[in-house]
Amino acid sequence: MHTSRRFALATALCALVAGPAAVRAGLENGFVITGKTLLIKDNANAAKRTAVFVSKDAVISFAANGDRPTSVGMTVRFASPCATSSIFFLPTTGWSEKKGKFKYKGDRSGPVKRIVARAGFVKVVAKGAQLDFPLIGTGPQGSVTVSVESQETTWTAFFGPHNSTIKKDDPVKGVFSAVDATATAPASSSCAGAFVADRRMRPLFPMPDPAAACRIALASVPRTQPRLTARFVARFTPAT
Repeated sequence: MHTSRRFALATALCALVAGPAAVRAGLENGFVITGKTLLIKDNANAAKRTAVFVSKDAVISFAANGDRPTSVGMTVRFASPCATSSIFFLPTTGWSEKKGKFKYKGDRSGPVKRIVARAGFVKVVAKGAQLDFPLIGTGPQGSVTVSVESQETTWTAFFGPHNSTIKKDDPVKGVFSAVDATATAPASSSCAGAFVADRRMRPLFPMPDPAAACRIALASVPRTQPRLTARFVARFTPAT
């Protein structure tokens, strides 16, 4: 199996076993960011699914070597409480840079078709059947999170009733639309750990430590994967 697919599947297993909060505990540098817009549209024809996310948060930066997608790639994830996460690894191929502005142009191998990333800004556009985040008949979602992850840093925007304006959450038409999310993580979730509501993410564990299951899954990822994998395994412990 391709390395990036192994990583995606292993991380997805961690999300299912431990919940989104536990997955975030495996990352050393994580920030809650503001979200300008999030629009996800499902369709009976899965090939027509779309998702667009935009954040204009000053904390976003790709200046460090471990954050430059042309050097280390990027991971994008869409998730909702107690739902299967979509995790997509975007390798360095497909990325270009000009004057500190990074652009990604995807191909048919994955759903992420375009990303624009620069200091204080990131936009993600995903389309197609591989965007395995169905909304029709699975909601209402209540809230949705979007995580953009480099080798060194994770930026996560939460779109929920606690911090944003949810314009539509329709499980019949399969649409989730929200705007103006503040940089505030939810105080708690029905199936995941609690987050401390400040800019730096420090997940808590209200359940037995699920690290063992995730370590087993991540062990299948070859060590040729960028250092992100090693950091994930090494750091998969609750914050104190």
